Formats: sequence, structure tokens, C-alpha cells
Amino acid sequence: MKGGKISEDVLQRIILAGQSAPTDRNRKSARIIFVKEKLVEIYNEALDYLVEKVSKTGSINPLYSSTMRLDAKREEVLWNAEYLVVFIGNKSSLVDAAIAAERMQLEAAALRVGTGYRGDMKEAINNVDDIKEMLGVKNNEEALICFAMGIPDIRYLQPAVKANRKVKYL
Repeated sequence: MKGGKISEDVLQRIILAGQSAPTDRNRKSARIIFVKEKLVEIYNEALDYLVEKVSKTGSINPLYSSTMRLDAKREEVLWNAEYLVVFIGNKSSLVDAAIAAERMQLEAAALRVGTGYRGDMKEAINNVDDIKEMLGVKNNEEALICFAMGIPDIRYLQPAVKANRKVKYL
């Protein structure tokens, strides 16, 4: 994602998309944190945890192993993303966070900003006390959803299709 910087106007439009997303039971309990200044520090802490976990437990899945090998070189941070967007809250906030995150990602795509979910970062945040402290995660909270965001070098003509999702007509 080395294509440039996200303008303040574009960033505000993406934030508004998340803030105006519908909610489950009219709650807006998840906090949204845009990590930029501490991105490298948080990423390195997360990567230390993830590399150690994979070395102890083995591969999470074959595709993730290749990502871990690339990440272990520490040549780029989250595909050179400008931000890590983290939704923090309690488990009851997950539906709200998911809706808001999806709205933000749809708005980002419309504005030619790239995004990518990072479940590994969510796991690291929830298991590394130093990261929790940097993000201000309270005892009753956890990272619910994380995605990287930045301006990509290239523009894809269509989104990736997840062919393993089953569709049934009744």
C-alpha cells in the first residue's frame, strides 16, 4: 500500500461512514482507534508474539505461514499501510463493530483507499499487555476487529472472491 498519504478529507469521510453505520439495539459502544504514530511499535510487539506463537504451536494455516515469513523480515508494516484501525469494546459490541468496520471499508474502497482485515493483529492485541496499554484497552474490553488501511500502489478491477462461501437458494 505505498501509493501515498490519505488526505484529511478522505479520512474524515471514512470515519463518518463508521460513525453513521446502523447498530444492533441502537448501541454505539465500540471505540475506534486509528493507529498511526505508534504503528511500528505496536506491530513489532504483535509480530514478536505471533512469531513465538507460531514457533510453539506450528502453522495456523499454510497461507498464513508465508505471510509470517515475509513479516518476520520486518521490511514492511502491514503491507506498508498508513493506519491500523482497531475497534475496542466488550463482546456485546461485536455486531456494531462489524457493521461499522464494513461500512468504513466500503467507503474506503469507493475513495480508492485499500483495506485488509488483520485477525492476527486482533489476537496479538488481546494477548500482549504492552499493546493493550498503548491502546488504552480496559480490563472488560478487547480488540474486536482490526484492519490495515492505506493508499495502494495498484488498483484492482474487482474484489477478491471468497469461493468457499456456500450459497443456497430456497
